[in-house]
Amino acid sequence: MSRNKIEPAANEESDTKVILQSDGDQSRSSGFCGYLLTFFSFLLVFLTFPVSVWFCMKIVQEYERAVIFRLGRILGGAKGPGLFWIIPCMDTFRKVDLRTVSFDIPPQEVLTKDSVTIMVDAVVYYRVFNPTVSITKVENANYATQMLAQTTLRNMLGTKSLADILKDREEMSEQMESVLYAASKNWGIKVERVELKDVKLPTTLQRAMAAEAEATRDARAKVIAAEGEMKASRALKEAADVMSESPSALQLRYMQTLTEIASERNSTIVFPLPIDFICEDSDCDNFTDLDFHESFMGTYLYVRLLLYTRANLECGQELLHHNFTQEPLFNVTRPTTFVIHGYRPTGAPPIWINHIVHLLAAQKDMNILVVDWNRGAANLNYFTAVANTWGTAVNITGFIESMEKEGASLESIHLIGVSLGAHVAGFIGAMLGGRVGRITGLDPAGPMFANAPPEERLDPTDAQFVDVLHTDMNSFGLRGTHGHIDFYANGGLDQPGCPKTIFSGKSYFVCDHQRSVFLYLCALNHTCKLTAYPCSSYSDFLSGQCLQCETFKPASCPVLGYDMSQWRDTLLRLGQTRAYFSTTAELPYSKTSYRVDLVTWNQFLRWGVVILRLYNGKNVTESQIDIKLFRFEQYTSTRLLAQFDEDLYPIQKISLRIVTGNVIGPRYKIRLLRIRITPLEDTNRPLMCRYDIILEENAEVSFKPLPCD
Repeated sequence: MSRNKIEPAANEESDTKVILQSDGDQSRSSGFCGYLLTFFSFLLVFLTFPVSVWFCMKIVQEYERAVIFRLGRILGGAKGPGLFWIIPCMDTFRKVDLRTVSFDIPPQEVLTKDSVTIMVDAVVYYRVFNPTVSITKVENANYATQMLAQTTLRNMLGTKSLADILKDREEMSEQMESVLYAASKNWGIKVERVELKDVKLPTTLQRAMAAEAEATRDARAKVIAAEGEMKASRALKEAADVMSESPSALQLRYMQTLTEIASERNSTIVFPLPIDFICEDSDCDNFTDLDFHESFMGTYLYVRLLLYTRANLECGQELLHHNFTQEPLFNVTRPTTFVIHGYRPTGAPPIWINHIVHLLAAQKDMNILVVDWNRGAANLNYFTAVANTWGTAVNITGFIESMEKEGASLESIHLIGVSLGAHVAGFIGAMLGGRVGRITGLDPAGPMFANAPPEERLDPTDAQFVDVLHTDMNSFGLRGTHGHIDFYANGGLDQPGCPKTIFSGKSYFVCDHQRSVFLYLCALNHTCKLTAYPCSSYSDFLSGQCLQCETFKPASCPVLGYDMSQWRDTLLRLGQTRAYFSTTAELPYSKTSYRVDLVTWNQFLRWGVVILRLYNGKNVTESQIDIKLFRFEQYTSTRLLAQFDEDLYPIQKISLRIVTGNVIGPRYKIRLLRIRITPLEDTNRPLMCRYDIILEENAEVSFKPLPCD
């Protein structure tokens, strides 16, 4: 009994010890895990704290301000410059640039108060002075300001006349600035300055203004000349009265004049003649000279033919249709060249008429007939002049038919037409069935002829051979091909040396168009050799893709000028040919061209432009070949066209630079296995070569040319 009582007590004590031991082990185990979790928690906080700080920290530059929104509401005012803190997920912010910003107002078509449609553009300078308002009051302050500027410009100019716009541009800029500021200040925007950039007038109005200005200048010049002539006449009369009182004084003055002439170092022989032997030749017929008033009121068509030969270069003789055979200077068996002018808005004679007459007479013995249709071409209304071209052509066609009846050969007739005159020549040729020997069109007029069918403009079927020169296709000239060969000077667009803005006056309108005449005069005078290269486009020509002239061998590529006989048969066989050439800004207009062949061997592909310089002693000329980026890679042959404003010969030194635009990083080497420079105009000059040259991109390398192998 006692034993049984003792055993349960012992068992209870044993169970208690086991439980205590288990609790101790469990306590030791949980303490270790707690330490481990605490360690990793601190480690996580340590690692993520800088990242959290980075996301909370923001920096605003000196010229910026930050507007902070906390849960959608603005937190204080604009912050900055410097450092500030935000709470992620709760705060958002937007930076605002406080610097002055400018933008261009695109050209706006405006109807002025006096019902003239013009195009005006401007530039606006503004800045943000209240960042908070610029964000909260308007969705996009910059865009809103631009739209406001456009509408304000149109609204303001609509209340002004054209004269006010051209005269008070500064005042209008100030008014527009105040209007813009009054409207934009509620957006936190301050408009600081507005400037009107350009006022583009309609083409018809520009021509009228230019014509009016020219007429005013001409009138003023005539008044000044008349006043000077009157003063000189009075002084001469007083001197004559004084000398008439003393015949001996007149003789002394006469001897003094002879002594002064004889003292000059020249070969002039002076023959004293009585004044009665000198008389004014009043038998010359001059080109019709109209004033601006007649042009403004309009003229009716009246055509005259003025004859010039080598025997009367300074004295034109008018030929009449019914009795031209009675003129002893006119010989129907000689070649005959007709010179036909174009539109004359002011009525003044063309300044180049006498010059072209002299140069044509120097080519061969011929009849030179200047077609004077100034009464008909002199109209402010261009459309009236266009309508008169057909009547002029009918008149001249009748005269040529009369010549043919008297034995003239149509093959020996050459029609040279300028602007509208080119289409007059085309009409004449068409009426004669294309039997005329040659028509030369100098920048045929484009307005009213651009979309006309061939029978209503100049085209290759109007003569046995038609050559055309283009210089102003983007304005007064005619685009496209209209002859057996079409020459395109500088691509037929803007000409070097011609003004680019309307503020240059009359020359802005006529310079490119008239350049065709002066290029042709230069070619007639043989002071410039304008070699043109057949090509599909001007850009291909400038990039050196069209420098082959084998088609015309043994002749060179076609040269602009009077004599086209050595290329005529080939051009007739080829059909319509486009030929391009470049010119300088001034006489003698011609450039010196070289074909440059480069063979490169470099490890890395490079793109760049080429700058080539030629040296002849102290003289240097440069050609920057930048029509496009050229590709230079391992064993690549590149052909370029280098054109120089000066002709230096012999060439003593050459420098070459390949500009790649690389400004960051190392400069790569470009190895030239060979450079070959071939003269294009003068094939008698030797080729120039150099072999195995190491170039550094963007660095100039000079070398002496060697004969080519």
